[in-house]
Amino acid sequence: MKKVLMYIWQAPQMLAALIWYLCRNKYITEKTDGKFYTVYKGTNKGGVALGDRIFLSDNYKGEYLALVTAHESGHVKQSMILGPLYLFVIGIPSFIWAWSHK
Repeated sequence: MKKVLMYIWQAPQMLAALIWYLCRNKYITEKTDGKFYTVYKGTNKGGVALGDRIFLSDNYKGEYLALVTAHESGHVKQSMILGPLYLFVIGIPSFIWAWSHK
């Protein structure tokens, strides 16, 4: 029941994660379940956290992979706290920053 309520609380980003997954599914090379998130590798050039899903480049290895995963898991926690405000407060500004700092 608690998981269902969290999915409802994070509905906009969970829907975005589903769409991202469906669009990028053929590029996923690895799936790992963490304590409170799921990591998909091979999906994109950088890292994206949407709800309890993290999408990472399969170019990340070793210590750098751990650092990026820790960073993105912080966004997962922010999503849990902010709920429907997450995309506006964190997601969109983070995307714009990353896009403008290639």
